Amino acid sequence: MVHMAENNKEAFNINEAAAFLGVHPQTIRKLARAGELPAFKVGRAWRFHRQALQKWVDTHYERNKKPLIFVVDDEKSIRDTVKLTLESAGYKAKAIGDGATLIKQLDNEPPDAIILDLAMPGVSGVQVLKEIRSMQLDIPIIILTGYPDGDLMQQALQYSPFIVIAKPTRLENLLDVLTRALGKR
Repeated sequence: MVHMAENNKEAFNINEAAAFLGVHPQTIRKLARAGELPAFKVGRAWRFHRQALQKWVDTHYERNKKPLIFVVDDEKSIRDTVKLTLESAGYKAKAIGDGATLIKQLDNEPPDAIILDLAMPGVSGVQVLKEIRSMQLDIPIIILTGYPDGDLMQQALQYSPFIVIAKPTRLENLLDVLTRALGKR
């Protein structure tokens, strides 16, 4: 089996399947567990046939291999600007105005990364981080905050790891950090 995977790329592990589909490995794991992605297990490890994945992509994969990024900020101008920047850079982006909506959305459509403000009314970014960690989702999170030294940041540190970028920032800097967080070159 190893010989076949190395030479012909007929069977993938989770990381290889994630690279093939252009998504985060946790997304692959979740889809496999839910039975939505053609997969099989060897011991405790998921495996994926290349041809089955390609057929699934051809018939089901809506994102066209574009990573989905959630932009969560209560300031409409910031979320819209970041969303447009991400889309022009080749990502699929979804703007979300509050933490409660994000938490509901995580069950329906897991993103490949989240850009998150901490200071939001209602469900704060800290509460969102806590919920994401309790769901054991391995999603890269970029905190985009105007208060990198504030109390909310101190509270958020217990739910690490994540990346922090202080507002205001250059959008090129945000794209560079996102690319690295997703493991792309």
